[in-house]
Parts: sequence; C-alpha cells; structure tokens
Amino acid sequence: MKKVIYVILFALSIGLANAQNANELNRLVKINLKSIESVYDEQSREIDSETQAIRMNRNERFRLEAGEASEMALSYLQARQDVYKLNMDNVKLDRVHPSSGGSTSVYFRQHINNIPVYMTSFIVRINRENVVTYALNEFRNTAKYADIRSVPSVNDNDALKIARDCLSIVDDDIEIPIFELVYFESKDKGLELAWHLSIRSKHRGPWRIFVSASDGCIIHAEIAVIIN
Repeated sequence: MKKVIYVILFALSIGLANAQNANELNRLVKINLKSIESVYDEQSREIDSETQAIRMNRNERFRLEAGEASEMALSYLQARQDVYKLNMDNVKLDRVHPSSGGSTSVYFRQHINNIPVYMTSFIVRINRENVVTYALNEFRNTAKYADIRSVPSVNDNDALKIARDCLSIVDDDIEIPIFELVYFESKDKGLELAWHLSIRSKHRGPWRIFVSASDGCIIHAEIAVIIN
C-alpha cells in the first residue's frame, strides 16, 4: 500500500513540475506580430481594410507571354502593381515551385534596403496555358513608415545574449542558432529593424525570438514548431 502511495505521489510531483515549467515558458511568450486586416469585395476578392490593396484573388485570369515562370510572374506584378499597391523596388524573387498538375507557384518576398520584411510573401500561380489563376498578397504597408533604420545598433552576438538571458539558458545548452536581420511590424511599435533568432535549447526547446536592433528589447517571442 505504501509503495502505491509513493508511486502516486511521485507521479503527482512530476506532473506538478511539468505544469510549473509549462507556466514558466508561457510567461516568456510574447505574441506581438501585427495582423493584416482585410474584407471581401463583390468579386470575392480580399481587400486590405487600410490601403484597399487586393490581398487575395482566387478568380484571376491574366494571360502572360510565354517565358520562364519567374519572369512571367514578375511581369504580372509589374502590370498589376497599382491594384496590389506594390513598390516594385521592394519585390525580390524567393522561390519557384512547380506542381504535379502542371501549374507553377512563384513566391516573392518584400524587402526594404535589401533587408527582408518578416512574414511577407506574394504568391503568383500560373497554369500550363501561361495564365495567372490565383494571387496572394501578404506584403505589408510600409509606405506609412518614414526614416526606417537600416543599420543595427545591436549586433547579432548581443541579440543572442539578450535572447539567452530571456530564456535563462547557458551557451552549452544552445544548438547553433540561426540569425536573420529583418524588419518586424509589431502591434505596439510598428515597423522596426530586428534580429530574428531561431534557438533550440535542450531544456527550453525551440524558440523564435525577435530582438530590436535599435534598443535590444524583446519584440516578439514564441515557442517554435519544428517540422522535420
């Protein structure tokens, strides 16, 4: 009987420790990415609530001159830049993904000063007849931000130390971190230069943390989902 009680108490203590650890991790989470608000118009297209730019067009039928998929997609964006409110100087090719059905999806990413803007992509889907059938615009409205910093005051090593201190982890507990300098649009401060760190620790797990490249503040922190 005593053995059974000890086993139960041991199991309860493990459960309590795990719950406390989960609560501690949850306190470190800071979800601060600004969402893009959109509404539908009479043509079933998603329209940006702020800029009136088209966000999603499922019924596009735009014929292109034959060529490389990336070149055709770029010519489409140039032809439709007004309805998508695009600054073509900020459009960079990301990747080209052919499908087994014969269509090709071309992905672009938004940049400012040759620095990528986090969570931005523009997808153009082209069928085998060289017709654009679908477009998804996730570029952010960066035109409203003036004098955007392009040179970090906080370097990548300092950003790593800030993120490590936030998670209370030591150097030996971190796998090789991944750094990227990006522009991050937060709910509270808007667009700013930031270090995007992907960190995996043995006892904290994988994290995605954004550290301001101006003042070193934690802008956004979340437990990352790793897909193998």
